[in-house]
Amino acid sequence: VNVSLAVFNLLPLPPLDGSEIVAWLLPEKARTVFRSAKGLAMPVLLAVVLLFPGFLFRLVDPVIGWLLTTIVG
Repeated sequence: VNVSLAVFNLLPLPPLDGSEIVAWLLPEKARTVFRSAKGLAMPVLLAVVLLFPGFLFRLVDPVIGWLLTTIVG
């Protein structure tokens, strides 16, 4: 469960922590535009989670599988 939550939290979507990593890597002008979308991102993320419940799981499942295989052995 912890690995799943960590991978989900690192998605580069503005309400999640992964967006801060992406923003840090962007040039200043692109960073400003990226951060300006932060207000709309939470409702969009919530809508995606509620309307398409398996979509985000299919997106992060290969990463979770790889991490668990690497950690557990």
